[in-house]
Amino acid sequence: MKKYTIATLALLLGFTTPAFAQQGHPLAGTWLGDWGPDASTRHFLILIMDWDGQAITGSANPGPDATPIDTLTLDSSDWSVNIDMTVKDSQSQPVHFKGEGTINDLGSQTRNITGTWSDDEGHNGSFRLERQSGP
Repeated sequence: MKKYTIATLALLLGFTTPAFAQQGHPLAGTWLGDWGPDASTRHFLILIMDWDGQAITGSANPGPDATPIDTLTLDSSDWSVNIDMTVKDSQSQPVHFKGEGTINDLGSQTRNITGTWSDDEGHNGSFRLERQSGP
């Protein structure tokens, strides 16, 4: 009876352990959220980030008008994230955006990044992104 109990336990652990495994780089994946100057004015945002073994790359709002992210950095000592990208304003002029945030709930499949953003036109505010878990 003891052999069957140990075998059953080993089999169950074999199926459940992968569910708790790390999902790769902490920033890799699709992140959904919003940004804006205040709590009542928010804009939808999608970031897709990837890790190639050396650098973090990504794009904002994928599709025909996707914006490549110029620079993505992660400081694992405090889980701070820096995002730099250049987008076009309503007059098709380039505007540089910089976001600084922190990863929260790092071990969660739905970890999130909260922080502040600013642009080179003097605007600023907050952003929040949540990582979407895969299938």
